Amino acid sequence: MSFITQYNKAVSQRGIAVQKALGTVEAILRSNPNDTVAMAYKGSLLTIVCGEALLPWNELKYVNVGLELIDKALATVATASSHELFAEIEILMVAGFTNSRLPAMFKREPMARQNISRLIAHESFKDLQSKLQAQALAIAAAYAKKDGDKSLAQRLLSKAEAVDAGVARSTYDEHT
Repeated sequence: MSFITQYNKAVSQRGIAVQKALGTVEAILRSNPNDTVAMAYKGSLLTIVCGEALLPWNELKYVNVGLELIDKALATVATASSHELFAEIEILMVAGFTNSRLPAMFKREPMARQNISRLIAHESFKDLQSKLQAQALAIAAAYAKKDGDKSLAQRLLSKAEAVDAGVARSTYDEHT
Protein backbone atom coordinates (compact mmCIF):
# COMPACT_ATOMS: atom_id res chain seq x y z
CA MET A 1 0.00 0.00 0.00
CA SER A 2 1.42 3.39 -0.96
CA PHE A 3 2.02 5.86 1.83
CA ILE A 4 -0.47 8.36 0.39
CA THR A 5 -3.10 5.61 0.42
CA GLN A 6 -2.16 4.64 3.98
CA TYR A 7 -2.31 8.30 5.06
CA ASN A 8 -5.73 8.82 3.41
CA LYS A 9 -7.00 5.69 5.14
CA ALA A 10 -5.75 7.04 8.47
CA VAL A 11 -7.48 10.39 7.88
CA SER A 12 -10.81 8.78 7.03
CA GLN A 13 -10.80 5.80 9.43
CA ARG A 14 -8.86 7.17 12.42
CA GLY A 15 -7.98 4.84 15.31
CA ILE A 16 -5.75 1.91 14.42
CA ALA A 17 -5.24 3.21 10.86
CA VAL A 18 -3.60 6.34 12.32
CA GLN A 19 -1.35 4.22 14.54
CA LYS A 20 -0.29 2.08 11.57
CA ALA A 21 0.47 5.14 9.44
CA LEU A 22 2.42 6.69 12.32
CA GLY A 23 4.43 3.49 12.64
CA THR A 24 5.30 3.62 8.95
CA VAL A 25 6.33 7.27 9.03
CA GLU A 26 8.33 6.86 12.23
CA ALA A 27 10.26 3.97 10.65
CA ILE A 28 11.09 6.24 7.70
CA LEU A 29 12.23 8.98 10.08
CA ARG A 30 14.40 6.56 12.08
CA SER A 31 16.33 5.74 8.92
CA ASN A 32 16.33 9.35 7.69
CA PRO A 33 15.51 11.96 10.39
CA ASN A 34 15.64 14.76 7.80
CA ASP A 35 13.00 13.28 5.50
CA THR A 36 10.86 16.38 5.04
CA VAL A 37 7.93 14.59 3.41
CA ALA A 38 7.75 12.03 6.23
CA MET A 39 8.01 14.90 8.71
CA ALA A 40 4.93 16.57 7.18
CA TYR A 41 2.95 13.32 7.28
CA LYS A 42 3.92 12.71 10.91
CA GLY A 43 2.86 16.24 11.81
CA SER A 44 -0.52 15.77 10.20
CA LEU A 45 -1.03 12.37 11.82
CA LEU A 46 -0.20 13.83 15.23
CA THR A 47 -2.94 16.45 14.78
CA ILE A 48 -5.33 13.54 14.25
CA VAL A 49 -4.03 11.83 17.39
CA CYS A 50 -4.79 15.11 19.16
CA GLY A 51 -8.48 14.61 18.46
CA GLU A 52 -8.35 11.13 19.98
CA ALA A 53 -6.37 12.05 23.12
CA LEU A 54 -8.19 11.54 26.40
CA LEU A 55 -6.57 14.38 28.34
CA PRO A 56 -6.68 18.04 27.25
CA TRP A 57 -2.97 18.65 27.88
CA ASN A 58 -2.15 15.70 25.61
CA GLU A 59 -4.39 17.17 22.91
CA LEU A 60 -2.36 20.38 22.94
CA LYS A 61 0.93 18.50 23.02
CA TYR A 62 0.05 16.45 19.94
CA VAL A 63 -1.30 19.36 17.93
CA ASN A 64 1.63 21.63 18.83
CA VAL A 65 4.25 19.02 17.92
CA GLY A 66 2.30 18.15 14.77
CA LEU A 67 2.10 21.77 13.62
CA GLU A 68 5.79 22.32 14.37
CA LEU A 69 6.67 19.38 12.13
CA ILE A 70 4.40 20.64 9.33
CA ASP A 71 5.87 24.13 9.57
CA LYS A 72 9.41 22.74 9.53
CA ALA A 73 8.57 20.64 6.46
CA LEU A 74 7.15 23.69 4.68
CA ALA A 75 10.22 25.74 5.59
CA THR A 76 12.59 23.12 4.18
CA VAL A 77 10.52 22.01 1.18
CA ALA A 78 13.22 23.18 -1.25
CA THR A 79 15.60 20.47 -0.02
CA ALA A 80 13.00 17.73 0.35
CA SER A 81 13.48 14.31 -1.22
CA SER A 82 10.54 12.93 -3.14
CA HIS A 83 8.62 9.79 -2.24
CA GLU A 84 5.69 8.95 -4.49
CA LEU A 85 5.22 12.43 -5.93
CA PHE A 86 7.20 15.61 -6.30
CA ALA A 87 8.03 16.45 -2.64
CA GLU A 88 6.66 19.98 -2.76
CA ILE A 89 3.21 18.88 -3.88
CA GLU A 90 3.04 16.17 -1.23
CA ILE A 91 4.02 18.59 1.54
CA LEU A 92 1.62 21.29 0.30
CA MET A 93 -1.19 18.73 0.16
CA VAL A 94 -0.58 17.43 3.68
CA ALA A 95 -0.11 20.93 5.11
CA GLY A 96 -3.10 22.41 3.29
CA PHE A 97 -5.51 19.63 4.20
CA THR A 98 -4.34 19.56 7.82
CA ASN A 99 -4.41 23.32 8.31
CA SER A 100 -7.86 23.58 6.71
CA ARG A 101 -9.34 21.05 9.16
CA LEU A 102 -8.11 22.68 12.34
CA PRO A 103 -10.50 24.72 14.49
CA ALA A 104 -10.30 28.52 14.20
CA MET A 105 -8.59 28.81 17.59
CA PHE A 106 -5.38 27.55 15.98
CA LYS A 107 -5.40 30.45 13.47
CA ARG A 108 -4.19 28.26 10.60
CA GLU A 109 -6.69 29.38 7.95
CA PRO A 110 -4.34 31.90 6.28
CA MET A 111 -1.69 29.20 5.99
CA ALA A 112 -4.27 26.68 4.74
CA ARG A 113 -5.38 29.12 2.05
CA GLN A 114 -1.79 29.69 0.96
CA ASN A 115 -1.00 25.95 0.95
CA ILE A 116 -4.14 25.08 -1.04
CA SER A 117 -3.55 27.89 -3.55
CA ARG A 118 0.04 26.80 -4.12
CA LEU A 119 -1.06 23.18 -4.39
CA ILE A 120 -3.69 23.90 -7.05
CA ALA A 121 -1.30 26.14 -9.00
CA HIS A 122 1.53 23.58 -8.88
CA GLU A 123 2.53 22.10 -12.24
CA SER A 124 2.24 18.58 -10.75
CA PHE A 125 -1.26 19.07 -9.31
CA LYS A 126 -2.64 16.89 -12.11
CA ASP A 127 -0.44 14.02 -10.84
CA LEU A 128 -2.40 13.77 -7.59
CA GLN A 129 -5.08 11.13 -7.26
CA SER A 130 -8.43 12.46 -8.46
CA LYS A 131 -9.97 12.43 -4.99
CA LEU A 132 -7.09 14.55 -3.67
CA GLN A 133 -7.51 17.04 -6.53
CA ALA A 134 -11.24 17.20 -5.79
CA GLN A 135 -10.56 17.76 -2.11
CA ALA A 136 -8.16 20.65 -2.76
CA LEU A 137 -10.49 22.31 -5.27
CA ALA A 138 -13.46 21.95 -2.92
CA ILE A 139 -11.53 23.52 -0.03
CA ALA A 140 -10.59 26.43 -2.30
CA ALA A 141 -14.25 26.73 -3.32
CA ALA A 142 -15.30 26.87 0.35
CA TYR A 143 -12.80 29.66 0.99
CA ALA A 144 -14.04 31.59 -2.07
CA LYS A 145 -17.61 31.27 -0.77
CA LYS A 146 -16.48 32.48 2.66
CA ASP A 147 -14.90 35.50 0.94
CA GLY A 148 -18.19 36.24 -0.82
CA ASP A 149 -16.96 35.33 -4.30
CA LYS A 150 -19.82 33.03 -5.28
CA SER A 151 -18.77 32.91 -8.93
CA LEU A 152 -15.27 31.66 -8.13
CA ALA A 153 -16.68 29.27 -5.53
CA GLN A 154 -19.02 27.75 -8.11
CA ARG A 155 -16.28 27.44 -10.76
CA LEU A 156 -13.93 25.70 -8.30
CA LEU A 157 -16.67 23.43 -7.00
CA SER A 158 -17.66 22.49 -10.56
CA LYS A 159 -14.03 21.60 -11.34
CA ALA A 160 -13.87 19.54 -8.14
CA GLU A 161 -17.11 17.73 -8.97
CA ALA A 162 -15.87 16.97 -12.47
CA VAL A 163 -12.89 15.18 -10.93
CA ASP A 164 -14.73 13.34 -8.11
CA ALA A 165 -18.26 14.49 -7.28
CA GLY A 166 -18.64 12.59 -4.00
CA VAL A 167 -15.37 13.79 -2.50
CA ALA A 168 -15.96 17.32 -3.79
CA ARG A 169 -19.40 17.64 -2.23
CA SER A 170 -18.46 16.12 1.15
CA THR A 171 -15.29 18.22 1.42
CA TYR A 172 -17.12 21.41 0.42
CA ASP A 173 -19.90 20.72 2.92
CA GLU A 174 -17.35 20.01 5.65
CA HIS A 175 -15.65 23.37 5.06
CA THR A 176 -18.74 25.58 4.65
